[in-house]
Amino acid sequence: MLDRLAAGQRVVNKSVLAPQLDEQIRAGNVTIANQYALLRGSYEYFRERAEQAYSGHGHLADRPTMADLIGGEGAQEGWWNTVAMVSSYFSTFEHVLIGCLPFTSFDPAAESLTCVIGAKWNEKLGKVVDITEPEPARQFAALRDIAERFRNTYGHGAFGSGGRAAMSVHIPDVGVVPVTLGDFGVRPELLFVPAVKDDFDGICRVFDSCDKWLANGPLADGHRWALSGLDYRFDPEFHAEAFAARREGRFEQFLDETGAYVDRLMNMDF
Repeated sequence: MLDRLAAGQRVVNKSVLAPQLDEQIRAGNVTIANQYALLRGSYEYFRERAEQAYSGHGHLADRPTMADLIGGEGAQEGWWNTVAMVSSYFSTFEHVLIGCLPFTSFDPAAESLTCVIGAKWNEKLGKVVDITEPEPARQFAALRDIAERFRNTYGHGAFGSGGRAAMSVHIPDVGVVPVTLGDFGVRPELLFVPAVKDDFDGICRVFDSCDKWLANGPLADGHRWALSGLDYRFDPEFHAEAFAARREGRFEQFLDETGAYVDRLMNMDF
């Protein structure tokens, strides 16, 4: 029965909905599922596991590797969790940025929503805040360094953009010399594990600073909406209601009322 329902849905999507999709998306008649809790949970999970590993209480604490001897206690397991943590944080960050769009001047009728959703994280950030302003620029620069060194590199087979990679070059009359074709130098321990405890601590400081900025800066309302779990709406009616609530200083009330209304819908309590 479920297979038949799925097949029927595909027919409806192709024959009935598809011709209308572009028009409705351009009109902003779109709601995007809020997956903040799921994505944030992934980030917190890997961060906690990295902390445990670097403190000597990881799953591999009784099986030290060469990387642990070179990079410090828990270096191997800590690195595995750190790279997963970084990826999860940027995924969460991008999700929040899209959730902030309805609280800006963004107009789906004038600019493609699907293009913004498919844009790079730095381009998404530029859509919701002026990254030339001092504080957004500071947050962007710190995040960009982490993205370039960890997310982009290890999301592409440990090779950075522009062909950058850690490698050993054969120099005539000298020998084999370790180098990195990029902006980051090669520390001896990084030949065995790409990040150590100090790197992890630095990354966490940047992420914590960004979280504080999201919660208290120009994107605070959009961030608050994302945390609430309410879906992201882009229709003109919602934009007008949200704009009025923010202008009149009753955004929290608007958020609570919307949440209560959604709860009644979910519980069929009418």
